Amino acid sequence: MKINFLDMGMMSRKQIKNEAEKVCRIINSEFPVISATKISEFDNTRNNPKFKLFTQEIQKRITDKVRDPMWPYRGDGQELELFKILIEKVKEFRVANCGDLSKLCKLICNINNIPTRKAEMIFSQDGILKGRIDHAIQILPFTDEQLKFAPLSKLKDVLIIDPWLGFAEFAPKAGEMFQKEYGRFFGLEEGNIIHLDPLNNMEPHVTKEVIEYFRRHFPQFIINKNKPLINHNK
Repeated sequence: MKINFLDMGMMSRKQIKNEAEKVCRIINSEFPVISATKISEFDNTRNNPKFKLFTQEIQKRITDKVRDPMWPYRGDGQELELFKILIEKVKEFRVANCGDLSKLCKLICNINNIPTRKAEMIFSQDGILKGRIDHAIQILPFTDEQLKFAPLSKLKDVLIIDPWLGFAEFAPKAGEMFQKEYGRFFGLEEGNIIHLDPLNNMEPHVTKEVIEYFRRHFPQFIINKNKPLINHNK
């Protein structure tokens, strides 16, 4: 599997991490959303039938209003229309889960020359793979090392970008955050080891046409690298 990676001589690891963090802030600013999976972890949701119904309604809205309209455009050559619909529907209905935000992250990263790709995670216990973590992230490898099933703790040259949680961090640190700070979202237990699964062949490509369109029509997605904060051009 060939994965494109950045020339480390052009930008430092810290600089690229900072740019990825800006992408997370763009998403947070441009797409304020309610996430059904986040609501589902609140204590009130677990104990109150009204909150459970509300969570189900948000998930249905994500499926019906955001994802279903994109479904006819999942083939090669239709990427531009898919991303246009995604942005339109997330802005209109203000709902999204991690998979939807991961697509937005991939789009905005790539139009800013940060060639990320989607990945997912699995976990093991005592050396045995136990299951898949239902969570979508973006990754940026700085080397061509083997990634599939590698523990996050060993992937010091892989940047993890998580727009759903709102951070960009290198894999070892990100793994600690997933377990210690956000483990309740993923059902992780003490002793679980998180591994990377970078194979996601169904993801839409960010083509040259897509990049040109969004750089022209959505200048607020473009990071001004000469300023420490995001420059939202209105």
